Amino acid sequence: MTTNTNVLTIEGAAARLCVSVGALRARLRRGTGPKPFRMGDSQRLFWRKQDLDAWIDQQAREQGAAYADVMTDPGNVIEVPARRRPGRPRKN
Repeated sequence: MTTNTNVLTIEGAAARLCVSVGALRARLRRGTGPKPFRMGDSQRLFWRKQDLDAWIDQQAREQGAAYADVMTDPGNVIEVPARRRPGRPRKN
């Protein structure tokens, strides 16, 4: 039997996406994750590496577009006060 290195199980897909298996399952339930497929009559879920990479690229484009929209609108500028340095207060 030969193994196809382009097909990943849920564990491999989660590792490739840098998320836990539970997080990937949650995305599947919500319908927001990459679409899996089944081979034959198997109940196991599989992903192709190129499909995962395409999904990652799509997410990056969508996030980048949303970030660009926020950054180009001058009304979205928020003044952030300077942070005080942590530590014990000094005696005067």
